[in-house]
Formats: sequence, C-alpha cells, structure tokens
Amino acid sequence: MAGRSEKRPNESAPRVHLHAQGCRVNLADTAEIADALAARGFELSSTPAGACVAILQGCAVTHRADRDVRKTITKWLRQHPQMKVVVSGCAASKEQSGALYDYPNVGAVVSLDDRKRLLDAVQQLAGVEREFAGAGLQDSFKALGKTRAFLKIQDGCNSRCTYCLISRLRGRELSVPPEQVREGVLRLLEAGHREIVFCGIHLGRYGRDRGCDLADLLEMVGDDFEYRGARARLSSIEPLEWSLRLVEVIESAGWICRHFHVPIQSGDDGVLRSMGRPYTAKQAADVLAVLRERFPDACLGTDLLVGFPGEDDAAFEKTYTFAVESSLDRFHVFPFSARPGTPAASMEGKVEQGVVKRRVERLLKLGDARWRRFVESAGGRRLQVLVERVANGCAEGISSEYLPVTIRGAGVSAGSLVSAEGCGVEGARVVARLLDAAGGRADRA
Repeated sequence: MAGRSEKRPNESAPRVHLHAQGCRVNLADTAEIADALAARGFELSSTPAGACVAILQGCAVTHRADRDVRKTITKWLRQHPQMKVVVSGCAASKEQSGALYDYPNVGAVVSLDDRKRLLDAVQQLAGVEREFAGAGLQDSFKALGKTRAFLKIQDGCNSRCTYCLISRLRGRELSVPPEQVREGVLRLLEAGHREIVFCGIHLGRYGRDRGCDLADLLEMVGDDFEYRGARARLSSIEPLEWSLRLVEVIESAGWICRHFHVPIQSGDDGVLRSMGRPYTAKQAADVLAVLRERFPDACLGTDLLVGFPGEDDAAFEKTYTFAVESSLDRFHVFPFSARPGTPAASMEGKVEQGVVKRRVERLLKLGDARWRRFVESAGGRRLQVLVERVANGCAEGISSEYLPVTIRGAGVSAGSLVSAEGCGVEGARVVARLLDAAGGRADRA
C-alpha cells in the first residue's frame, strides 16, 4: 500500500482530524501522530467537518471512558457519515476491537504499539494509493489548538494494581533517553511554548530502566527552561516516588510549576492492599505533609477511587477522614469500574451502586469546598499565568498552581507567560491584574 515517498502534486491534500480522550499521554501520542501524518503529506483539520478520516485516541481506564469512545464514534457517524474513523490509544485493546468494528464508520482499530499500521490505515481509508512526502509540522500542538505542549518521557507500567488495565495495554516501563528528552524540550521551546508538561504512565519511575531518575532529568534541562523564560509541569507522581532529592531539586527550580498530583486512591490500608497499592495511608499522608511544608502555596491534588470491592462503611470513613485531615486542594473522585480481565472484576464484596453514589457525592462536596478555598487564597498573590486565550479585552489562562485566571484589559497574546496579581474571585476563576511579562518574554498583542 505505502510505496516510495514522492512530493505531493498541487492537488489538495486529504484532511485528517485527530481527537484525544483521557490522559495527557494520549494527547502527547496524538501530537506525535500529527507530526507523522504531516510528514506523509496529510493536512490536519481542527474539526471533523471536511475531514475524510478521523483518528480517535481513546481511553479505557473506566466504563465511562469506554462510553465516551462510543459516544464520539456515534456522533461522528450521525454528523459526518462519510468520514472514516481509526481508533487507537488504550481503547484499541483486543477485547474491544470486535465491538468497535460493529460501527459502520470505523475503518480500523490499531493498537498502541503499531504506529506504522495506523498511518498506513489512514492512507488506505483516505484513498491515497502511494505515500507522499510532506513538509511536516513546525509545532504539532499548535496545529491541534493547544497552548501547552505535552512531552511523553515515559511509557508503560510494571505495577499490577488489581483494578487497572493500563499495565497490560501499555506494556513494561520504558523511559525515553535523557538526551532525546532534552531534544524534545529544545524543539518545543524553540517553537514558542512557554509551558511543557512532562507526562508518562508512571512518571515517578522515569529513568529506572536507564540508570538515572526524574531528578537527574530535571537538573539536566533546567538551564534550557530558565534561558527561555519557560516553565515545566509534572503530571502524576505516586506517593513512594517522591524522594527527598526530587523534592529538593523541585524546590530549587523556580521554573517547575507548584502543582503536584499524588494519586492516593484510598485512605484505608485494607482497601489499599486489595488494590495492590504499595503504600499505607500513613505513608501517603507523610508525603503530602512534606510537600505542603516545602511548597506552602502549591496545589496538591489526588485521585480517590470509591466503592472498591470490600470497601465497607468503616473503610470509606477512613478515606473521608484522610481527605479531611490532609492538605489536599483538588480531588478527582472516581466510582469503581470493574474492568474485564482484572483481578478486581471478580472480587467479592461488591458495593451497591446507590452507596457508591452517595460516597462519591460526599467526597466531591468536600473537594469543591477545598478547591474554592484554594482559589480564594490567591487574592494579593503574585501569579505566573500562561495565557491560553484572549477575547473581549480579557486574557484567560492558568497559573503555576493550576489556578484558572482571568486578566482584564491585558494587552497580551495567547501563549505568553505573564505575571499578575490576584484581586478577587468570580465564579471559580481568579480575577487578576497584569504586572509584567514573566522573564520579559511575553508577546504584547
């Protein structure tokens, strides 16, 4: 199908729409696919309208994620019946591929590790008989409509949490070589990004397969971020992976966002053991205490999994008490979702759905109050804000602490990094006034 590469003649290039669901790793994978498609001469479409093929990078972590994949395919079938769909990402598991092919618009389901097959499938579905060479993309994230860049530095997971499919779908842990990570950082900074999110399936274990660690990597790229006046954000890091050295490296690096996500899942030791989590509630609490002591203004977030088999009322109350007594600011609360083939799917002690719903609601209410308190604490504070959009005389963006910020009357452009002072709160957003451009590098509109 894919023959020798030629330069595409002047006829219009076939258009492909890309859509990522789920985690930041899926988004980073989508950007890599966008680069590869552009190199083959395809044109990227920001919307499905006018695209002959769409690639859906789907998630499979919960039943809700499965449903979102099906809803997207169904919507596209209704609104764009001629457009063919290629499903990839974690949603493209062997268990689900048969059901996905039941949709008449799905032309291919391609596993995560077969990038060439994915590109060939797009080429075939687009009706392109031979491979054409394209100019490639200068910045795949801007082509996808993203201000922030997401750099995957690690993939795979060696853990075997009893409720999770991801270790089976993503395979064993594999870290990107440090020199290659730095090349990616320099490329994204050169493209003008002022925030790069380091992401991975198990980010805190970066480098263990290469004789280094995440702290080593951060030290290596620090000068690059400081020279460009840019910042980095870290995705989730597990409780036991917060070494003292990692904390100290981050503490000395003002270019690393003060926003840390530590997935705890439960505050009950028995439930944690059943989940296959390698720490106790006290160990998790101790990590959070250290992070709060070292980073008093940081946003601390977590994941909480509710209704795991065997979670009785007493176990849930321990989780709720853990959350109350912690210094957490942001909760992601998920009801247990039995994933086929995982040990937890066949465990006894299923929790009735009405009970799960009430427990989720209690934690969400607590989480909403904590987040509101954190947003309100921004008054009078100096915030470093990445501007994501500008409209109607206002700039909207996110701070280092992941606070949503509105700067009124700001003459700045999307993608710039500016300093602002929190003045108040409207709804769930901090209202701020512009101070100056962080590092002197923000572009004035």
